[in-house]
Amino acid sequence: MKNKTSVLTEDLARHELELDHLNGTEGVAALCLYMEYKGIRFEVVQTANPTGWKWVVHFDPNRRKSGISFSRAMAITSAKYAIEKGLKALARVK
Repeated sequence: MKNKTSVLTEDLARHELELDHLNGTEGVAALCLYMEYKGIRFEVVQTANPTGWKWVVHFDPNRRKSGISFSRAMAITSAKYAIEKGLKALARVK
């Protein structure tokens, strides 16, 4: 039976590979923060190559928005802005 630390490490490693594969980045993630804003999940991931912070907003399983920022604070702000913009677009459609 695996302990919680090894399971968490495996999950993070799997998630980093998944992010690289889904978003076409070549960098290696060093730190990943999961957050939620207005009910929408987003992630901010520190990358080594290119140096910076990548943000990924998960609107639903088939719809994502992502970008790269130079600082963690700017990545969080950019992700929140993308969520606001996405929710406004959704409200216009309804």
